[in-house]
Amino acid sequence: MKSFEQEIKKRLRGRLIYAICGGAIIIAAFIIRAYIPGDTTTADNWAIGVLIGLFAGVEISAIRSIEKYRRVLKNPEALETLHIQETDERNRVIILRTCRAVVRQTLNILGLALIISAFLSQTVFWTIIAAILLIVVLYYALFAYYSRKY
Repeated sequence: MKSFEQEIKKRLRGRLIYAICGGAIIIAAFIIRAYIPGDTTTADNWAIGVLIGLFAGVEISAIRSIEKYRRVLKNPEALETLHIQETDERNRVIILRTCRAVVRQTLNILGLALIISAFLSQTVFWTIIAAILLIVVLYYALFAYYSRKY
């Protein structure tokens, strides 16, 4: 159990670094944007709004993880429960099958979007091709990595 506790502490440190870096990036982006000369258009305002939402989601996720790991480290029973949840074979099979289904459905949806985008926009078409290629290359790279690791 000590090794699992060390793993949780390592995760906690990682999430703390992630949250601090994410917050620093948000602050730096707004400072840089404030000093860029030029006209702020509606597109700029929309992009800034999207980035605020994206980074707010990242920060909220990191803070929730930090709180979860701190709570688990303070309570040995919660640590044991988390250990059982993460090492339970049934949960692992469910996660693996879910991830496999998500990848397949994502590729199916992107394939359909690729066909539709061929009639609408060449830029969107090539962007979707790039996304599909990235997913496929990442899948095979990780497959090769885990085949050697295990």
